[in-house]
Amino acid sequence: MQIPKPAYYDAVKSGKAVVHVSGVKAFTEHSIVLQNWETIDADVAVMATGYKQDFPFLDHAVKEKLVHDSDGLWLYRHILHPEIPGLAFIGPNVSTYLSSCTFSLQAAWIARMLSKEMVVPSTSAMWKSIEKAKGVGRSRLPQDPKRSTALNARTIKYHDLLCRDMGWEPRRKGLLGMFLDYFTPAYPRTYKHIVDG
Repeated sequence: MQIPKPAYYDAVKSGKAVVHVSGVKAFTEHSIVLQNWETIDADVAVMATGYKQDFPFLDHAVKEKLVHDSDGLWLYRHILHPEIPGLAFIGPNVSTYLSSCTFSLQAAWIARMLSKEMVVPSTSAMWKSIEKAKGVGRSRLPQDPKRSTALNARTIKYHDLLCRDMGWEPRRKGLLGMFLDYFTPAYPRTYKHIVDG
């Protein structure tokens, strides 16, 4: 569970951030229509769906492309489906022991992709990467409906991969980085200089 920073509460109190607790009824080109018929102007929608992998708010044609294997939904970098441009996931398709840190790195990865500071590979290259990830996951973990999300033992490698994609040095601990990376624990604060800029 991630506890919001104090700045979040300050933004809510000041009215900069407005909390809406309702289901989504529909999307328009520039707004979201809630179940209570309230309309919110929006450029971006963040879907905080919780633990269960269910995407009832997505169009039927999009959901058909999100084919789950018997061991889960396999995505490029656990973020993108190669056949669905414009749709990215943070969180529901990855399970690590540093979840809030992982989600922050995923958000930074998506931000760099959207701002064109980073280019994702071709569709075929993404599929090739997904097939490789399936091979690794399936060779190391028993069959499970959520095996595609299980990265606990590979959390640091996954973080390093996202950092490299973004052009960031994955060594997190200064001059003694390589030694410390292998022999000391990683904490969310280890990535503070990367995530906070």
